[in-house]
Amino acid sequence: MRAKNIYDYFKNENFKDVSVEDSFKLGTEILTELDDFFTSWINLLIDKQDDISYRLLKETLFYNNFNNYEKYIKDFAVNHPKIYLDIFDYLVKEERIDEVIRIGNLALSYLDKELTIRNDILLFMAKYDSSNKEKYIIESFESNSTVANLLRIINNGYYLKYKEKINKIISSNKGNTNSNKSSELNKNYVDKDTYSYLQFFLGNFEEFYNVCLSNKNYLGWSYSFIETAVYLWILVLNNNISSGLFLNVLEDVFSRLKIKDNTLFLDDNYSLIFNKWKDNFELLDKDKYLTWLEEVIDKRITAIVEGNHRKSYYKAAKLVVSLGEVMEANGITTKESFIEKYREKYSRRTAFKSELNKYKNLSDSLI
Repeated sequence: MRAKNIYDYFKNENFKDVSVEDSFKLGTEILTELDDFFTSWINLLIDKQDDISYRLLKETLFYNNFNNYEKYIKDFAVNHPKIYLDIFDYLVKEERIDEVIRIGNLALSYLDKELTIRNDILLFMAKYDSSNKEKYIIESFESNSTVANLLRIINNGYYLKYKEKINKIISSNKGNTNSNKSSELNKNYVDKDTYSYLQFFLGNFEEFYNVCLSNKNYLGWSYSFIETAVYLWILVLNNNISSGLFLNVLEDVFSRLKIKDNTLFLDDNYSLIFNKWKDNFELLDKDKYLTWLEEVIDKRITAIVEGNHRKSYYKAAKLVVSLGEVMEANGITTKESFIEKYREKYSRRTAFKSELNKYKNLSDSLI
């Protein structure tokens, strides 16, 4: 009863910034029978399925220096699997790496394979248990089918071995949804855009191209599927990987796709990661994709510049110079000639020409 009453207080909006430790300082009475209280308190929190109970459970375990945490290992898997990551962080700080591996594998045996939080646990384990790195990386895609996890498989050289399994995982999770009270219990799902991005990175360029063809709008692109898709085409059709602009576009695209770092990649920078991926797939029908790319980018530039969307001039200029790199890389025209075409077309648009010069300078710089 005591534990439930305290939990009800924490559910109150006024208690959202009060920690478990702070709550013990409230009032003037001396706290008694703490061991029994903590047992009932932890058991109550374990049974709850919301983000508040996770926060309180985490703070309680830290308050007690994770004493006796092992007796709850199986219970954490039901409603609070994120606690495993907090346990790992604690054990790593204590330099108890063998315990991380032992408890981690125990936790994985209890967890639903489709929980996205399992992905974080697997990647954590892969850093400390290198002998099972391949197993962890493959299973991470099963728990969270993202572009980052797919690239991690390809970069480590596992793709051909698991190609069939990867396609089955994507198909089985396409269109799934999440509606849990707690973010810890979200399951793997592949939404419409993610599915298309995965097809691109699986080398299914024609399928990706057909999705791109459905776009008929040339404004309102910011962080949309079509804007990201256009930049992906620019990257895959461009061989000038040493330009500052190429890296700028690549970093932007990786950020959009939530590829935040190079953890567990064999290569230590984005350009090498992207090019190792590119080496695995052959791009056919280049001329068709180039023709479409030039057409769609020209319409985008026209919509921005002729529509006097001055705050978006930089977006149009970036596309011009990026496509100029692509044209030069494919022997169609020089980058300078391509940029000059737009300088002349919009000779009176001083602000736009200034943005063109900025991105040309970035393109000319080497990384």
